[in-house]
Amino acid sequence: MSSARVGVGSRIRAVPHLQFAEDLITGPLESSALVVLRAPRGYGKTSLLGAWLDSGHLAGDSGRRVVYLSLAPGTATATGFWRAVLGALEPEGAITGDGPPVRAALSAALSASARPLTIVLDHLHHVDTSVDAEIDAGLLELLDQHPDLNLVVATRTLRNLEVTGLMSMPTRLIGPGDLKLDRVRSETLAIALGTRLPAATIDRLVTMTDGWPALVRTTLAHGTDDEGALDRDPTVAAAFVHRVIDDFGDDRIREFLYRTCLLGSFTLDRAQGLVGHGDALGLLRPLHHAGLLHEEVPNTYSYTPAVREALERLAREHRPELVKEVHRHLLEAGAPTVDPARALHHAVLAEEWEVGLDLVERYWNRLVTQGPHALIASARAFPGQYVAASARLRVALTDLEGGVVSTLSGQEWSWPWPAVDDPDGLTLTSRADRQRRPLEQDESVALLQWAIAALFSGDLHAATYACNRARNRGLSDPGPVAALATMGLAVLHLFQGELVQGRRLLEDPVLTAFLDGEGPGPEDDRVWGEVMSNGSRQHRIAAGTAAGIVDRGVRLARAMAAVDSGSPDCARLVGELAEPVYRDLVWMLTVSVRARYATLSGDPRLVLDAANELRSALRYIAAGTLPEAILVHDLVDVLLRAGMVGVARDLDHRTGKSPLALLGRAKLAVAERNYHQAIVLCESIGSWLALWPRLALERDVVLAGAYHAVGRGQEAAELFALTVHSAQVHGLTRPFGLLPRYVFDALAGADRQAQLLWPDPRTRTTADVSDEAPAPAFTDREAQVLRALIDHGGPVAIAHHLGLSTNTAKTHVRNIYKKLGVSNRVEALRAADRLLTG
Repeated sequence: MSSARVGVGSRIRAVPHLQFAEDLITGPLESSALVVLRAPRGYGKTSLLGAWLDSGHLAGDSGRRVVYLSLAPGTATATGFWRAVLGALEPEGAITGDGPPVRAALSAALSASARPLTIVLDHLHHVDTSVDAEIDAGLLELLDQHPDLNLVVATRTLRNLEVTGLMSMPTRLIGPGDLKLDRVRSETLAIALGTRLPAATIDRLVTMTDGWPALVRTTLAHGTDDEGALDRDPTVAAAFVHRVIDDFGDDRIREFLYRTCLLGSFTLDRAQGLVGHGDALGLLRPLHHAGLLHEEVPNTYSYTPAVREALERLAREHRPELVKEVHRHLLEAGAPTVDPARALHHAVLAEEWEVGLDLVERYWNRLVTQGPHALIASARAFPGQYVAASARLRVALTDLEGGVVSTLSGQEWSWPWPAVDDPDGLTLTSRADRQRRPLEQDESVALLQWAIAALFSGDLHAATYACNRARNRGLSDPGPVAALATMGLAVLHLFQGELVQGRRLLEDPVLTAFLDGEGPGPEDDRVWGEVMSNGSRQHRIAAGTAAGIVDRGVRLARAMAAVDSGSPDCARLVGELAEPVYRDLVWMLTVSVRARYATLSGDPRLVLDAANELRSALRYIAAGTLPEAILVHDLVDVLLRAGMVGVARDLDHRTGKSPLALLGRAKLAVAERNYHQAIVLCESIGSWLALWPRLALERDVVLAGAYHAVGRGQEAAELFALTVHSAQVHGLTRPFGLLPRYVFDALAGADRQAQLLWPDPRTRTTADVSDEAPAPAFTDREAQVLRALIDHGGPVAIAHHLGLSTNTAKTHVRNIYKKLGVSNRVEALRAADRLLTG
């Protein structure tokens, strides 16, 4: 930098390695009488001035003289300011003597100057605010009086000089948006500082800081060669933002910042309501002009993530009571039904623990599915006595994190279906155990409710995880909850198409013991009644009890397994499904199983009945929910099976954009012989269906058929071989019915094992079905026990009737169940009746 262009005692303190946009370095300046660089601390204003001075850019083509003056803090009077400017000019020879008073002398010197002159005033914000208006008016007057004078000023705040200059003379404004760093310049700065980060990490840094040069540089200087560097030391950014706030020198602005940073984005009206007094617009305007606040849309403002985080940290450190007050206000003003996770966040930070606990209890299902991370963070903040009293808080702390899968690897799509606050039937899961333990202390019940809510939202991983955790807890004290969780886990596996795991759970002794009355629990939970059906004695469990719920679930599960495996007795098992009393999850799955059986059987009457039942059921289902998506998908299958392609096409408006909807559209495309479209749809579904083997197999079967139709025989054969293997692993056959028989035969070829997968229960024999066993052979004692089981409700009564010990009777009952392939007394009696009647 040439000393001829710098005032005596003045120097540039440029930030090393900082780069600017090319148009800032080379753009025209000489034509502007006034150039204003206005931005907060740390935007590189002085560094840009240094770049201009070093390059000679300010001198321009006319060889202007350039004088640079860096104002020191505490310039308290107008006279002191003019004397500093006059002193900077004196070494240039513009002033020959002391002359008249300082400002008049300055004006005279400018008039006498033989060459055009540019005065650069850096740190103009250091001038005392009491003389701001006087100095700005004097500078504008000098510019108006001396046409050959140009003025360049750098300041942190909005000034009258800028506002009036824009209206009265050629003025160029360079603000925060012009000075912030983009990804390329941030990456160059990182390399210069010896920190190499991936491009994605640099992008994240620029987003967090909005390209604020000092924040970017500080973060990079304290970081290492990994992404975690961005989160390593939040105190660095907080300290910097604290100095920026001090620059305003106004406690009202400080309080405004501390209050509004807790809002996220906000309107002027909301800010005024939060501040409560004073002029919110007057406080907002300087922050907006300084680049601290951004106007996302008209009249909606927000802070950049890094600034907001720093402000929240400062508010908690310096004004904790204010933070509580603000969150209390937000809690009272907000609607928890719209965003319970945010309401819980406000309650915790306001230390309104009772309110927070009530939110957890009331909105548990939505919190665990739509805001699990927020719930975990809030639960960690609760005092110990509240955690000890709340099963849900304990579950959030000990179980929730392991079951949270918000997105799938490589997929932007996540669970699209909303959870509901109180799904029908959720409270039934607690009724069974209410007399043994208070509901609010029962973690197993909270886990079961999470499992059902997760299933409603489509998060099958979390649903299975939560149900298994509930079962593990219940096994330590077998009873209704353990049985409900075991049944629920079986239904979940079968719902997903995992028949092997589901059937294994249906044979679990927990279910057998509970339904036979061996498990502990109040007698009210095992209300039995007898009815006669088809001339044989059967037993029914009251639908509203825990045993009733388990019995319904077990029957449903066995029907699901039979339909999806194409078992010869699926007609009987589906026919034995009772009409549910409640329009709940079990009801929805019952309707779905009947529809799937109708498409499997091909019976025109059953197909028509299924279509009518599905249409009726959809009237009870909330739009945009998983139950709606499942039933609409089933209805598409039923209509296509009936040849009603046009009617199926009319359902497209209800299918949405989920993978389930894409699969339905692919099936429709095949029916319309648009095979290329079917391939595109199937290939676009992605990996989400990997959590749902039954639908994944359907997708692969449809895709293999489409490949075959368009002549991509090798791909069709390879994919079909994979589907055969998957079907054998999971025990599934029904999805192969999506193919025309001649296509299935062509792809299966002479492979006997593949041919056995064709899902026609009318032509299959028990030898073809791996899960069907030969007629069992009973010992004499087992036959006696089986006959006694007809008239006596459990092992205790049987033991008394036959003169056996209770343990011996239990052993015989378990052996009988195993040989019959059933899990409870009701099913054993049905199986025995079939054996007797042939």
